[in-house]
Amino acid sequence: MTESTEPRLIAGFAAQLSLIADRSSHRRLLVLAGERGWGLAAAAAITRDRPAESVFWVGSDAPNGITPMRGEEVLRLLGTESELLVMDAWSGFDADAFGAGAGTVCAGGLVVLVTPPLMAWPAYVDPQRCRISVDGTDPSELSGRFIRRLTGVLDTDPDAVVVEQGTALPAINPGRPAAARAPLPDDCLTADQAEAVEAVVRVVTGHRRRPLVLTADRGRGKSAALGLAVARLTQRRSLEVVLTAPDERAVEAVVRHAGTSAQLRYVPPRRLLEEQPRAGLLLVDEAAGIPVPMLAELLRSYKRVVFSSTVHGYEGTGRGFSLRFREHLDTLTPGWRALHLTTPIRWAENDPVERFTFQALLLDAEPAIVAEPSAITPRPVVHRIGQDALLDREDWLRQLFGLLVQAHYRTRPLDLRNLLEGPRLAVHAAMIDDAVVGAALVADEGGFGPRSADAIWTGRRRPHGHLLPQSLAAHVGVRTAPLLRCARVMRIAVHPQLRRRGIGRALIDHAVTGAAADGMSVIGTSFGATPALLAFWRACGLHSVRVGSRRDSASGTQSVLMIRPLDTVADAVVKEALMRHAESFPVQLLEPLAKLDVAVARALLAERQPSPPTTDKWLEVAAFALGRREYAVCLHALRPVALWGLSGGTGNGGLPDEESELLVQRVLQGRPWHEVARTRGLAGRAAIIRSLRQAFVRLLRQGAPAAVLEDSAFRSDQNNTGSCD
Repeated sequence: MTESTEPRLIAGFAAQLSLIADRSSHRRLLVLAGERGWGLAAAAAITRDRPAESVFWVGSDAPNGITPMRGEEVLRLLGTESELLVMDAWSGFDADAFGAGAGTVCAGGLVVLVTPPLMAWPAYVDPQRCRISVDGTDPSELSGRFIRRLTGVLDTDPDAVVVEQGTALPAINPGRPAAARAPLPDDCLTADQAEAVEAVVRVVTGHRRRPLVLTADRGRGKSAALGLAVARLTQRRSLEVVLTAPDERAVEAVVRHAGTSAQLRYVPPRRLLEEQPRAGLLLVDEAAGIPVPMLAELLRSYKRVVFSSTVHGYEGTGRGFSLRFREHLDTLTPGWRALHLTTPIRWAENDPVERFTFQALLLDAEPAIVAEPSAITPRPVVHRIGQDALLDREDWLRQLFGLLVQAHYRTRPLDLRNLLEGPRLAVHAAMIDDAVVGAALVADEGGFGPRSADAIWTGRRRPHGHLLPQSLAAHVGVRTAPLLRCARVMRIAVHPQLRRRGIGRALIDHAVTGAAADGMSVIGTSFGATPALLAFWRACGLHSVRVGSRRDSASGTQSVLMIRPLDTVADAVVKEALMRHAESFPVQLLEPLAKLDVAVARALLAERQPSPPTTDKWLEVAAFALGRREYAVCLHALRPVALWGLSGGTGNGGLPDEESELLVQRVLQGRPWHEVARTRGLAGRAAIIRSLRQAFVRLLRQGAPAAVLEDSAFRSDQNNTGSCD
């Protein structure tokens, strides 16, 4: 090591870099590339004169007095502040943690990245590779494409300061002094933050049903603006404010700026929909982390609502949120307003660390710019693109990742790494000219031997990266499923301007053809269930075989597993899975799936082809429908008839939506009478019974055997719906 790269001299160099960053109200990135011991010693020297609480150290071997953190712990730091972030890439470069940790560093602070020599770094067996490795593959065999791209970004970044072990210290770009900020009211730090506070206040003081959609990149004071607005409102009046977000930790800044006197309480999204507490104002923070159907329901339930979301976030994205939510806003509340905060607060504009983070992690990736669709818009051609091609074509990578970001609200930096170097991954891309307008990511799973297959079936083994065969074996109960090679569609996305033009179906057709050619036996997917998605996958030839019993913590939705055989070997496996699902699903509706969304339950029931109810069951239902027997006495017959009526077996047009939903909620899910009355808008138990009788009369007329319809008791009283209940 040369004298210029001794740890004590690097510490002085870092202090000089901090002073330059502070003068411009920026943050700076310092890379220490060399042997691990040298890099950690230099990083420790940089921390020596700083308060321990102002230093976040990600990795192991932190200096005395500083507590090291794992990557998942860093994600909990969002909303907090630091002066120095040290990330030990020798312990693994956690892309999510790097983005989140960098977001905590304030103006004048440093982000220090301790790495192997840059030329050797892509070949280093990064411990983080285990997160994207697949059982049966050695992490050391994975490519270093993600790191290779990262070092390329460093090479071309004029503000990234790289200190290589054994070389002279580099010159520092001094930047410009920060401009002074004019004083603003209510503790606001920027003009657009002050505008945001005023806009939130107007949601309460102005006309009802005029919600506000507030968006910003991280560090723009969006959450603080919500809290400041609550503080201003509660100074003037008594106001009940309900705050919701995917995670309670995400709202700490709102609560802090609202002050202790505000009547502000946090309620998780699912509980908020179920209980619907009174609120003079509902704040939905990080709304992109909540599925659009839930947001639409909140929009219907509350008259004064503010939705806010980070646009380029490290834990998910809000760019697709506004696009997907706009249709509901236009329909339900056409007077809604959008406001976007642009001026950063924690650092000045054109911040070097923000620019590097966006570029390195593709936080600002956008779909390709396409012409407005018309009758002559060329039909996309679907290709299979290799991961090396994505590394070589930054434009394709940005366009493809931009599609994933808009289509999936939880797309994050780790997904970029998986896209570039995940093993056994096929990328199918729909192209118009040279632009990516659709993509499907398909994982190659399964193909285990008999002993491993049995271990998976009994739950003794849970192989990482094999969701489809594992779920078919351990959850559905198909013992032979892990023996088969399975193609799992992990993600699918279509350009927002080109949806409903057959591109998604073309991508799946291409994936099916490719998987069959590669010797796979099953294609499948797992996703958060909505009626529209179920319809899409059914149109692609897939069948539902499992509904997850646990709701997603943020969305409250249940996952659905759907599959399709690709060869005759898989026919028996799919047939067994369908049979097991047909038996288990009606039973699960009574308990683990009692809160399953009614529209989703109806869509899943419509796939079934149950045996027709027996004549005895129909006669019991007729007795209930005519008011001759009580509900509880006939429930054993009402359930199979309701299942038949809601399935694909009716063939007579089915029931009106309100009657179908009532049968699902009360007869099949057994929801409490008071809950059914509230959600269906009925006066109480007696009103529910009357509506149920009407629904079963309709089913009797649609499908009951002639012997039942001709029964003298039924014919004489079929218009009588008096009550015994």
